[in-house]
Amino acid sequence: MGLKYTKLLYYTMGLVTILAGTYSCSSSTDPYKPYVGDKEIVYPQKIDTVLAYSGKNRVVFKIPKATDPLINKVGVFWNTGKDSVVVKVPAEKDTLKIEIKGLQREGKHIFNFYNYNKNGNKSKNIIKSISVYGDRYASTLINRFIESADIINGNLFIDWAEAGNEAVGTLVKYINRSSNEPDSIFTPIDSSQTVITNFKKEYIITYKTLYIPESTVIDTFPSPKDTLDISDVIQAE
Repeated sequence: MGLKYTKLLYYTMGLVTILAGTYSCSSSTDPYKPYVGDKEIVYPQKIDTVLAYSGKNRVVFKIPKATDPLINKVGVFWNTGKDSVVVKVPAEKDTLKIEIKGLQREGKHIFNFYNYNKNGNKSKNIIKSISVYGDRYASTLINRFIESADIINGNLFIDWAEAGNEAVGTLVKYINRSSNEPDSIFTPIDSSQTVITNFKKEYIITYKTLYIPESTVIDTFPSPKDTLDISDVIQAE
């Protein structure tokens, strides 16, 4: 009895091991089989490319239209899936533009993109990570320093010090002497001098430096405004 019982026990254990391995293999290679039976799962065409641009509390995505004519919507999910938007694919355009505003949290955001076809099926996702900027970033910006300012033959010459890597230029505002209206001049960051030829001496000139933190950022961020009092400028005429 002992020998027969032992053989029966080994046989039973071996059978259980084989069944367990078969079930494990089946469930790991075909997790959807209990739901779709023997039908093959067909996903809609996956999004191949997403061009991402960020700005002040917003992001803009540009997505080339899918070649699959059944694709009619694109879904974007962020904030760990708590927020989303689904946009129809326009038939007359080759690129879909999606703008998401009101992103108050600054820093990195992760977005998941899906294609949807006319049957309501969803493609596999593509992930895009991009930074968002806002008031916190703007509060760190400083104005480009003025090294000297002179009036020569009625023209104002402002010489600038070097600025940070993210600065793109300085915007100077003044009152135009001819029109008596507000006017402005933009000086790129690679230029060290601004020349204003038609300003009214009786008014204060204001200036601020503009910044773009990354090449993919579509908004400029100004530093706090500073003033230049013309009465303090040395006149060489």
